[in-house]
Amino acid sequence: EAAEAIKGLPDPDVAVEKRVLRASGASGALAVLGAWLEVTRGDRACVDHALKRLSFWSKGDLFPGQLITGDDVLGAGIPGGPAVGRALSAVEDEQLRNHITTREEALEFLRSFDPSS
Repeated sequence: EAAEAIKGLPDPDVAVEKRVLRASGASGALAVLGAWLEVTRGDRACVDHALKRLSFWSKGDLFPGQLITGDDVLGAGIPGGPAVGRALSAVEDEQLRNHITTREEALEFLRSFDPSS
């Protein structure tokens, strides 16, 4: 599964790329896929792209600290249930894109978040 996700790189959404490369097993899959493509003389563009990205992303870039909690989401008027998880994930995506860096920005984002998305 991780190798298939890596094969989809580059992705126009940096949040997608960061999620792929931080996933459990991604580093092993990257090594195996790279070796396989080397042996089979396949197109290594996805592997080279992933390695380039990993060379300049820090652990903090891949795993930003949580700025808000489920209680914050509920406090913003988003109904309980699956919408809370979608809101938390959307905030993290914005963090991964470097669009949100503070708790205040995350709370502001929640005010305009569509819980049905």
